[in-house]
Amino acid sequence: MGIGQSLENKKKRSSIIITIGPTGSGKSSLPEKLKESYCIDFDNHVDILIDNIIESNEYYKSEVNKILDSTTIDDLKSGKFDNQFTELYLKVRRKNYCEENGVQITCDEKNDIKLKNAMNGNKNIVIESTGINTVDWLYTFLMNKNLSNKLIDYDLYIAVSIVELEDLVKRNANRTENMIKVYNENRIQNNAPRIINKNKAGFIEDYKLMIKNIKRYLTAKETFELKDYINYNENPPKTTNINIPWFGNVNFFIIYNKKKPDPYEIILKTGGTTKVEIDSIINKISEVINFPKTIGGKGKKKISKKKKISKKKKISKKKKVSKKKKVSKKKKISKKIKSAKKGKSVKKENQ
Repeated sequence: MGIGQSLENKKKRSSIIITIGPTGSGKSSLPEKLKESYCIDFDNHVDILIDNIIESNEYYKSEVNKILDSTTIDDLKSGKFDNQFTELYLKVRRKNYCEENGVQITCDEKNDIKLKNAMNGNKNIVIESTGINTVDWLYTFLMNKNLSNKLIDYDLYIAVSIVELEDLVKRNANRTENMIKVYNENRIQNNAPRIINKNKAGFIEDYKLMIKNIKRYLTAKETFELKDYINYNENPPKTTNINIPWFGNVNFFIIYNKKKPDPYEIILKTGGTTKVEIDSIINKISEVINFPKTIGGKGKKKISKKKKISKKKKISKKKKVSKKKKVSKKKKISKKIKSAKKGKSVKKENQ
């Protein structure tokens, strides 16, 4: 299947959209842009987002309320409570704080059930991700739930939203305050916030991991290497790397989400069989992000040269001092020998 198919033909297949991008990059608008760009019917879809499950959880909300009611906005913006929010988030996610049909389960399990039901029903699916983790988890899930045969029935859209680094930092500058403001308007109906104050260095690291993973997706052809897959059919279970088929059709949609009111720019739009210049795409992404210039090249050599000169001076100084000491020592020894010889000569004369 290629690009430009009619909506009627596209309706016969289901799609999974994995949206990728850091917080504040405009991921939520990607499905709508995809619908326009690829002419896919995506009106009725299931959102698979663990954050929504946790942030709407009653226990999580009650604990967040305690934090918000006992501190100030400035303290929350300072990052003082970031670790506390992360610990609470992981606790609710991994322990039995969620419920399904009257049974207490983990929120991860609840999310998995939602995804399994959606795939069994051939529903269109949107999975939101920052991109720092790979799609390996999805493949592992499909293998463990005996759903790997569904791969061929789905078209996969990897949709990425790129924002210039400085613009991204600005977009997130007041995020904590805005999230708390929205939540406080109606704590019963609205999801509780998950406070993470990320600085520029944090976004740089996230972008680097995301680019590394995008390159891996672009490189994959007929199969995808699933790394560190735990095969529970073995006794004891074995960890291995295996190659499994890509989805029925893979489409990449990478956009540059410019500063408002400028329109977005498409960096890459391709189907699974289209050849792309991977290095050129990766370079374009890095160019758009506009990573800060670090010390390198000549600057690095100059610093290195200065260090070498300084080291040489120190060594030279030490040698001079050492030489002076040796000369001084020799002079003293020479003086003693002369003095001793003189003493012997005087004794002989007296005899």
